[in-house]
Amino acid sequence: MPDASKYERVDEAQSNNFYLLREKASHITKAARSATVANVLAPLLCIPAFKDEVKPMNLGIWLAYMLVVVVIRTWIVYKLKFKAEEITNPQQNLTLMTIAMGSMGVGWGLGWVLMAPDLLLINRVIYVYMITVALMGSMFAYSVHKPTFYAFTIPIMVPSLTTALWSVDIFPWTFSVGMATVYIVVLGISKSFSQTFEDSVRLRFRNERLYQELANERDQSVAANVAKSKFIAVAS
Repeated sequence: MPDASKYERVDEAQSNNFYLLREKASHITKAARSATVANVLAPLLCIPAFKDEVKPMNLGIWLAYMLVVVVIRTWIVYKLKFKAEEITNPQQNLTLMTIAMGSMGVGWGLGWVLMAPDLLLINRVIYVYMITVALMGSMFAYSVHKPTFYAFTIPIMVPSLTTALWSVDIFPWTFSVGMATVYIVVLGISKSFSQTFEDSVRLRFRNERLYQELANERDQSVAANVAKSKFIAVAS
């Protein structure tokens, strides 16, 4: 005889995993929607800020790439369902969001190669500020799903950290150490937030299942009492 409790545990684990993925997809999609305006404005603000320092071809290549990925990102974000109960394939949603956010991360990382060497120190600092804000936001927006989070952050972190090794004097070494410290903090906080998010979702899932089981038991008890009353009424 097959162990029924074993199959129940498997079904519960699958339901739990689906519920968790759905909540992750919902959270990331909502966060991405709220950041759409910032993703559109940030590259546009780089035009007046950097146009007098960056080579026109390099700036044009970067802006063209950012235009394409912002359009794709916006289309994906608003195409996907953001309400958890309406999401039927959360894994597909998360994959699409990973592609969209990864493309944006590559764009900001590409800016280090195409623009940073030509910028004056003050504008390099401005660019660092822009991507730092983006990384800070990703801690709470995308960290609930590791592939999405790393697809966005790694293409930003790697080029910015390697500037310490460039022949051009991009930043003083102390500044590079400071950036590395910020990134370590971002990774640490994102890991903690992701774990807290998963624990919260799992606890809510267990509470909902418990509530449903109690409701079922209550309904069965009420039905039994009604049947008992009818039997007594007929017997009497």
